[in-house]
Amino acid sequence: MRTLTSVLTIVALSLGTAACATSSMDDYADADGESAAPGSVDLWQSTDGQFRFHFLAGNKNVLFTSEGYTTRTNAIGGILSVLDNGVDAGQYETVKATNGKYFLRLHAAANGQVIASTQLYATKSSATRAIASCVRAVGSYLDQVFSAGDRPHVEVNADSDGSFAFSVVDAAGTVVLTSHKYASEASAWNGAFAIQAGALNAPSCQVAQQAEGFSFTATAENGSVVATSPSYATQAQADAALAAARALVPSIDIL
Repeated sequence: MRTLTSVLTIVALSLGTAACATSSMDDYADADGESAAPGSVDLWQSTDGQFRFHFLAGNKNVLFTSEGYTTRTNAIGGILSVLDNGVDAGQYETVKATNGKYFLRLHAAANGQVIASTQLYATKSSATRAIASCVRAVGSYLDQVFSAGDRPHVEVNADSDGSFAFSVVDAAGTVVLTSHKYASEASAWNGAFAIQAGALNAPSCQVAQQAEGFSFTATAENGSVVATSPSYATQAQADAALAAARALVPSIDIL
């Protein structure tokens, strides 16, 4: 089971629908700094309402771009598929574009579906050599993800019944919030985004006394409970934990 955190950034940008990025690399070369920094992902909702993502090299050059997805959950599923397949050079296909240049398609091993496409390269050999950069970026991203260390982060784990749940963890390794169960890993990650979108600041997010102590819940815009805090012995402790969570969650980079 993958446990992931990320340097994923949500940005509100506009991008027209395209099979591959419109920029072009006239020749391929490993840029300085590519190997020194991990790969990263940008996920955004474009002006047509669809969600897309870029996968970037360590030097922030865009390696490949996804198709448009109708929901953020589906786009997250695409990112997870990149992480599952992008480290396998055999999943990349070199394709000649109509203008005579070349690009790569990343395919899912399970069904052969195209997950993402690279920018254009001047020659087939340049595109083929770029596979190494794509593999390196995805691999270094995963290396960073698996070494969350003392960073605040989100963890998604699978249960024995096949469901998924996420936890928000602070720098000390303490679980701040635990979600309910989700049917898919992508849905669990999307639930974590709902926390960051303001669920902790909803009027319904208040400390309440339960049979086992005091706790608080994070509620989505539709009124459903997204995640619940641990129980605290006193209301003062729970109030302090809620204030700390409200300060912590916006700073976390969520996949």
